[in-house]
Amino acid sequence: MNLNHLAKHTLIYGFADFLGKGFAIIILPFLAAALSPNEFGILELILTVTGLMAVIMNCGLNNATQRFYFDGGAENIANAREVVSSGAAAIFFTGLFALILGLILVYLASLSLDFNLMPFSMIALISAILLMISNQWLTFIIDVTRLHFAPLKFLILTSVSRVFALAAGTFALVTLGWGIEGYLSMQALIVIFIIPFALFLIRKDLSLAQSRKSISRLIKFGFPYIFMGMGYWLFGSMDRWMLAGLVSVDEAGIYAVAFKLSSVILFASAAFGQAWSPFAFKLKQDSPEEYRETFSNILYCLFCIMIVIGGFVSFFSGEIVSSLFPIEYHDSAYLLSILTIGIIFQSTIHVTSIGISLEKKTSVFAKVAWITAIINLVLNFILIPYFGGVGAAISTSISYFVLTGIYFFYSQKLHKLPINFNILLILIFISFTMLLISLMFYSADFNLQIISFKFILYFLLIFFSVGILALEGVFKNLKSSLAKETT
Repeated sequence: MNLNHLAKHTLIYGFADFLGKGFAIIILPFLAAALSPNEFGILELILTVTGLMAVIMNCGLNNATQRFYFDGGAENIANAREVVSSGAAAIFFTGLFALILGLILVYLASLSLDFNLMPFSMIALISAILLMISNQWLTFIIDVTRLHFAPLKFLILTSVSRVFALAAGTFALVTLGWGIEGYLSMQALIVIFIIPFALFLIRKDLSLAQSRKSISRLIKFGFPYIFMGMGYWLFGSMDRWMLAGLVSVDEAGIYAVAFKLSSVILFASAAFGQAWSPFAFKLKQDSPEEYRETFSNILYCLFCIMIVIGGFVSFFSGEIVSSLFPIEYHDSAYLLSILTIGIIFQSTIHVTSIGISLEKKTSVFAKVAWITAIINLVLNFILIPYFGGVGAAISTSISYFVLTGIYFFYSQKLHKLPINFNILLILIFISFTMLLISLMFYSADFNLQIISFKFILYFLLIFFSVGILALEGVFKNLKSSLAKETT
């Protein structure tokens, strides 16, 4: 596994992410046209609740399976089979537990809610739970294909499940008029039907080889990820809940649109993250003397690439939103500019947190997630009452910056990398400069003069970013590493 493979796999994972999340962006204007900001906000709140249930159900089993899969070497088939089979058994039973718990919660909700006054029914809540559980099962299988270094299987499963499920849900909502419950139930049905086919693709790693000892080892390693995930959930969803409570559900809906649009930037980040984890662990094993410098250079390149993508979205957020959405959602453009800069920083956690994973200090992830969640909570309490969605966007972006910064601190303490801080500081400065320019020249109209001026500034900043990496020898060093890896 060399850097060529990393680049190739990243492109394939990116294409898969593009098909799934890109399709989600494409259908977003149709959802916005069919749902009022109030209804969109309620849908988002339902999904955030099931998101918390997903964290508990997963129990860090995906991460644990990835960590122990290569123990004893890549040729240790027996170990790989036992790890995957044990993880699959564990996540199956946690899913059944989540289903029982979810049905109990829905029943309790029915005692206090009058569904006749709500834009959704009990069917919507049950469908959301089934969608969450089936997605967690499918995600576990998809993550195993990454351990096989089989990006084409990943591409098939990811694109088919996401595109078909979203298409069916959107058809039920927009064309058939089945409302929120139709949107959620159709997605759940599609994902459930795909799971048997997905299991067939990883059949070589499935057997009755699971053991209590193996399951216990996976859960013990993955358990801290529950607290990390809860922390992530808290600062990843509290903004919508606090906007709904302190301002209005409509404001939460407008913010949710901006947040979903910002996921465009995550295409490259998520694609890299999918390819990076197995690559990083294997590179450490294969090149124990040189992997640290390679990690550092990859961090600079990742940061620069995300500046290119995120900067464009931030610069032209007004034009993007005004061309795609009804006027009720146009305020989300200003929020998008702020959120994209935060996501640029968030994308770097794939590398800034690698030392924590390599040293198996998974409890640190939980600690950092909760520290960041508390910071985000305080910032939201301060900013949302005065600035609404803008305050929530600022809080989220600051939290992402703090998150990757703390990860970087712990990683350097546990597993130090040879970092050139001048490069990092310059890239950080360029990111904030892009945000400032985006806000100063924000426009919801297609003014050719303003657009041209922003294009010039954008390309100047990108040229400066790439130039810094070239002058510091980052590309040369990566090319040298690639040559050594392929020989």
